[in-house]
Amino acid sequence: MRKSLNLWLVCPDFMIRVGFTSWLWYCAAIGLLGLFGGRMVIAQDMQKAKAVIDTLCGPGFHGRGFVNEGDRKAARYLRGQFEEIGLLPLGEDYFQTFTLAVNTFPGQVVLQVGKSRLQPGTDFIANAISRGGKGKAQLLPLDTAIFSQPEAQTQFLKQNLKRKALLLPAFAFERMIELPQALIDKIYSCPVVIAQKEQKLVAALSQKALSPPYFEVLQSQLDAILQAQPASKINIKYRLDAQLVPDYETQNVIGYLPGTQAKEQYFVVSAHYDHLGQMGEGVYFPGANDNASGIAMLLELARHYARPENRPPFSLVFMAFSAEEIGLLGSLHYVKNPLFPLEQINFLVNLDLVGTGDEGAMVVNGGVLQEAFERLHRLNETHQYLPKLARRGLAANSDHYFFQEAGFRPFSSTPWGGFRRIMMSLTAPKHFHSLNLRVCLAYYAIL
Repeated sequence: MRKSLNLWLVCPDFMIRVGFTSWLWYCAAIGLLGLFGGRMVIAQDMQKAKAVIDTLCGPGFHGRGFVNEGDRKAARYLRGQFEEIGLLPLGEDYFQTFTLAVNTFPGQVVLQVGKSRLQPGTDFIANAISRGGKGKAQLLPLDTAIFSQPEAQTQFLKQNLKRKALLLPAFAFERMIELPQALIDKIYSCPVVIAQKEQKLVAALSQKALSPPYFEVLQSQLDAILQAQPASKINIKYRLDAQLVPDYETQNVIGYLPGTQAKEQYFVVSAHYDHLGQMGEGVYFPGANDNASGIAMLLELARHYARPENRPPFSLVFMAFSAEEIGLLGSLHYVKNPLFPLEQINFLVNLDLVGTGDEGAMVVNGGVLQEAFERLHRLNETHQYLPKLARRGLAANSDHYFFQEAGFRPFSSTPWGGFRRIMMSLTAPKHFHSLNLRVCLAYYAIL
């Protein structure tokens, strides 16, 4: 039976270039100090934190993805940071390697609609499941009656889509599951697909290449073109260089600090360092929010607890996961191939994303761990860290998830207000309570 653990909370005044507006409250302190008790330690190193984020978001790391070895360059940087801090490898090296399949866009990504050449990354993106291709095609709006009228479905199946660029309305992708498989196959038999997006472009990664070149384009960009002339009179030019890599080797980066007393009892701090990488030759996704911020926090925690006067009695493990963006594959690999028995983990905190939470938070799994949620709620009511807390069930939204599936129970929250957010996933064995909190990037939490 494990002894109870004290909690230390480190709270740097941590304002970075992704646009944080305040550090008004510390939700990790609310939940963890309330559940376990502990003490608070204040530490600040703004310049190092900014330097980490600037470095990881720089063009030389190519978005920390799987084009131009962006992930490997980031991993080597983190290994250097771990060595400088004084973390020890759990194995022969800091790297835990594994392979994955990934669809990449390493070459040209070009889309011209009429006379307007659109800008990749701002006007349009390539859907992650796209195969490569190039050519010219005539724009053909999808008859939306196929979602409700059998006659329209029959006519669409008969339609000749050769040299056509099928133009999908903004709602089509979400509703495509309603269509018979024959219609879905017909859509993807088109040489190229143009899907309109109403508000924003959201890139992703995929392990498969399932469709023809599939471009997602902001509707605002297309509206001006379509107002000038009918869609049927508009031609497009496109090129998408895609490469499906079946066995790409990537790596988790893992180091630890031995405890002063209970060396075989572990507290884990994790954050994924990968992002969406590069799309074409000139576009990359920096990923300051997601998740250079979490890595900066992880490194600041490591620096603090590497100092002899701050070393806790139990061992601290720092896990920087790869391949989170493509399905939590780095943390899944670790759970399947742990470097020490998972049963020796007393607690896990996962750091992911940044935000304000100025309208409150939704606590995931708060409906399951009701006693823990009520404690969290009472503490928040007393100290007014957040305007509001609500509860819901489980979530599989970051690297805490597979630890949870291996026998740990997470307690997580999502902030309301603004697009900026941070997710802090705290996972413990079933006889511990745990939290997964999205709050302001102004706190660090650790046991």
